[in-house]
Formats: sequence, structure tokens, C-alpha cells
Amino acid sequence: MSTLKFRALPAALLSGLLAACGGGGSDSNPPPNPPPTPSATLTLNPTSGSLAPGANTTITATVTRAGGFDGAVTVGSSGVPVGVTVTGGTVATGATTQSITLTVAANATSGTSNLSITGTASGITITPVTFALTITQPPPPPVDTDGDGQPDATDSDDDNDGVLDVSDLMPLDPARTQAISAAFPRVNGVYQLPDYPVTRQLTWILQQLAPTATTSTADINAHFAPATLASIPAATWLTLFQNLRAAAPNGIVVDLILASPTDITALIGVPGAPASGQFVTLSTGYASNLIKSFGASPFALNGSVITQADQALTMAAAADRYVSLGDQSSLLVARITNNVCTPIEQRSATTPRATASIFKTWVLGGLAKAVNDGQIAANSVIGRAAAETVRGSSLASEPLGTQFPLQDIATLMMGISDNTATDHLHQLVGRPRLESILATFNHSNPALLTPFLSVNETFNLFAGVPLNDAQAYATGTESFQRSYVDTVLEPLGPVTGFGNNTAVFISGSWQATAMDVCNAFAGIRKFNDRSEGFQIADRALSSQVAQPGLRNRWERVWYKGGSLDTGAGLVVLTHAWMLQSDSRGTFVVVAMNNRSAPSVDQFAAQSATGRILQLLDQQNP
Repeated sequence: MSTLKFRALPAALLSGLLAACGGGGSDSNPPPNPPPTPSATLTLNPTSGSLAPGANTTITATVTRAGGFDGAVTVGSSGVPVGVTVTGGTVATGATTQSITLTVAANATSGTSNLSITGTASGITITPVTFALTITQPPPPPVDTDGDGQPDATDSDDDNDGVLDVSDLMPLDPARTQAISAAFPRVNGVYQLPDYPVTRQLTWILQQLAPTATTSTADINAHFAPATLASIPAATWLTLFQNLRAAAPNGIVVDLILASPTDITALIGVPGAPASGQFVTLSTGYASNLIKSFGASPFALNGSVITQADQALTMAAAADRYVSLGDQSSLLVARITNNVCTPIEQRSATTPRATASIFKTWVLGGLAKAVNDGQIAANSVIGRAAAETVRGSSLASEPLGTQFPLQDIATLMMGISDNTATDHLHQLVGRPRLESILATFNHSNPALLTPFLSVNETFNLFAGVPLNDAQAYATGTESFQRSYVDTVLEPLGPVTGFGNNTAVFISGSWQATAMDVCNAFAGIRKFNDRSEGFQIADRALSSQVAQPGLRNRWERVWYKGGSLDTGAGLVVLTHAWMLQSDSRGTFVVVAMNNRSAPSVDQFAAQSATGRILQLLDQQNP
């Protein structure tokens, strides 16, 4: 029988084997690994975006689970700015994504915000993620200038003024179709004047300023009206021409202040020689073409009507200066943009004042609209009628039946404020059409000018009826006033007196606010500038500018003013200008001065308004 024999292992080797097998300690199992931690992460696609106000978008939130977590995750948000709504939801067990809707309100503020998108679940914490939201400015709506529903980009007449854009130099301005044409253009520095009776005589007078000219008594007799020569003999006129020839040899018109068919006011002299300036006024008969009056006085070519005390006034100080001249005064400096008057400086600009002859602006507007509407022919000729003649006016001395083209009589109404011209146009256009233009021109209170009286009717209120009756009319209802006009004022016919009822010169005459006057200018300016009605109004309003220097600084100047004099002084003095330039825009200055006790200082008013006009020019180069 065999036996097994064991070899003893070396102690060192035995010890190494035991160590390798983990021996040497007690006999037990190794400890288990720790269990995985449940978790989830959240990601977004995309992580940023832009939205316009009123828009929405959808992004995707993805949940990645781990550590045995398989629960639902609710996706929400925090840190959301005002005007933004985030609509999330729940990623159910077994699902991994959820749509999130971002909605931006229509009135939300533009800018970029970091929205915190959160995930919540039972037993775990999920780190929020960021979505960068940019709210953009809303795109501008398609431009539709004329509001016809067709964007300008595809509209052949963007301002719906009847002139196709291809022929319209101002296609986005319904008040403009072409560049401004000077009312009295200059060629080589010389004014090109229309063929009026007065311009023919002015041409002759300027010829007398040649150093070699010799004016004879026969010349004087041929050019001056007999009635004028009866009061001022020819010898006196000869001396005047000699003096003018010495002061302004070869003088020309340097600045044109007024040019109507019968009257001119101008600054004449030798360009470059300020001291040669002469301020001249000239008046002629319309039918006779003869000089009725002529005067000249030195006025430097670079002179000003602004007094030294007013020359440094600010716009605000000049406005204060003007309104201090009367106890019932208004001042408006405004810019016309898109046919709207926007004030720059104002004092009581919405308070009604007596307008004096500014009311003729609405007569002119009614005439222009009637022409454009085809109610009155632009080439109409009006004969002077006794029934529409106003005592004391220039045209009252013209022979009955004298024929006036419509353009001339409109220009005489505005340029020299002729009352006979006014009443002929009042009759031609008619009271109903004149009253309707008030609403068309956005008059704030048309009842202040209705019934729309003629000059004779108003002057009969001033002088042809008892004072008690005039005061009752001024405070009466419109129904009463209309009845009184029909039964009393109109039947009285042409006025035979003037000035008895001075107490109603302000309360009983034409009324409007300074803003109403600005709106009237804007209303006439709104007419298509190629229309016959606009052309008549433009020529009439451009005939007078009232202050030197304006016509040389602005491409278009419109003016209307007026006054009422009790005989003891002015109780109403008003001025209104529109200054327009293709490059600088359109501005209006309305100065209305009513004074309960005489008298408004017309020279102080001229200085204050002159400073305002100067500042408008300087501040809008």
C-alpha cells in the first residue's frame, strides 16, 4: 500500500499565498457596492430665440433619467418678465420630452431676458436650465399714406391727390405735388412782376432813377391821376424824383413786401449800398392805370423793424412781449406737419379773439374750394356792383361795372384787404359754402363765425342799428342772429356810416382762436397745389408779407392781417403768417391783439412779431 507524502511549503511562500487570497483574518463575505442615486437632467432645444410682440413659439424640454429614477417630471419656469407667458407640462413615466410654449404679449417691452426652465419630481432635485429670449421691436406696418388699403410700395398714387407718383415731386404729402415756385421769381436779382396797373407804373418810376433820366411835367401829367395832381402839383413830384435819383441811382426793387394789382410796397435801392434804400408805397387806379399816391422814405437795405430793446429777446420773451400789448391777446407759433398745427410757443392760443380782416382767409378758402368743386370757374370775371361796394375801400372808387378777373379780386381782398373785393366774393361764394368751410378747416367753434357776415353786414351792426340792438345781436342765439341778418342787416345794403357802436367792435365781429387761424392756413395748404383753386389762393395770400426780409428768406410766405379802429385808436390788431420752405418745412405765426381801451401799439406789435419771425428763420436754417 502506497502512501501520500506532503512536502512542506516554505513559510515565506505560504505567507504570500494567504495574503493573495485575503487570508490571515477571519472567514467572512466582502461588503456590497453602494446603490446608484436616482437623478434626472433637463436640456432644451433650442436654448435661445427671438420673438416679436404678439408672437409665440415652441421649444422642446428633454429629461434624461439615471440611477433607477423613472418618475414623472413637471416642467415649469421662473424669472419670466412681464408680458411673457411660459406654458409647460409633465414628462410622464416612460416619456422623455415635453413641448414648452412661449408667448409674448402684444405690448411686451423689447429686450433680452434669461428665462429659467425648471423641472420638479418626487424625491430628486433637477438643476434649472436657461432659455435666452429676445423680444424684438415689432415690424412697422406697411406704409399706407392715403389710407386706401394699398401699401405705398404698390400704390401708384401714395397720397391720393390725383397726381401719379411718377409725376409727383412730393408723393407722400397730400398737400404738395411739386416744389414751391416763388410767387415773384427773380432773374439776375430782378423781380419778375405780373402785368398789373401798378407794376406798369412802378416800371416807369424805376426808369426815372437812371442818372441820365429827365422827368418832365408832361411825364407827371401822363402818369398821375388828375385828383392826385389837384392836391399835389407836378412840381412837387418832380422834386421827389430828383431826390430819389440822387439817393438810389439806377435803383431796383431789392425787397418786395406787397404786390397787388393796384398797390405795391417795396424796398428799392442799389444792391450792396445799404444807405441807398428807400421804402416806397405806390397805389394806382385799376381801371385808369394812373398813380393815385406815391411815397418814399429812407430805409436801409439791411434795416429792421425790430426795436433795439427787442433784438435780443428769446422766443418765449418775444411772445410775452407781444401779449403784454393788449388785455385780450393771443400768440401762436406752430409748425404744420401732415396738415396738423403743432404749437412751438403759445399764449392763449385756444381763446377766441376778434380777428378783424383775418376772417377773409375763410372767404378765400371757400372760394378756392368752390373753384376746385367746379361751382365757380377759375376764369370768372366780376363786375363791380353797387350792392356789394363798401364805403372807404379802394375799389369803391372804381367805376361801376369795372371788370375784375377772379384772381385779381381775390388778390385785392388779401393783399390790400379791400372790403369791396371781399363782399363781391362773399356774394359769389355764398354764405352756406363759406360756413361749411369752417368745419372743413377744423374751426374749433364754427358758431363764432356764423352767420358768416359780409363786411357791409358787420359794419351795419357797428353803425347802422341802435347800440342796444347791436349788443343784443352779439349775445343772441344763432337763430335770432340769422333772423336779424335776414330782416335787418342785409336789407340795409351798403354801409353809410361807421363806428357808432364801438362797444361791439370786439364782441360783435368775426371771432376765432389763433389755432383756428393756423388750421385755416393748413386747410388751404392741403388743397392740391396744381389745382386752380389752390393757385388762386396761393397768389392772393402771397401778395402781402407785411414785413421786410421775409420773401428773401422763405420760398413761400402767406400773410393776412387786420385791424379795427374806433377813431380813438386800434382796439383790434391781428397778424398771421405762414412761412414755408421745401427744406425747412412750414411754420405759422398768429398774433391777435384785442384791447378793451384804445389803443394797440402797432409799431411795438410789429417789432415783437418781427423778432419771432427772425428767430424762426435763425432756429430753422
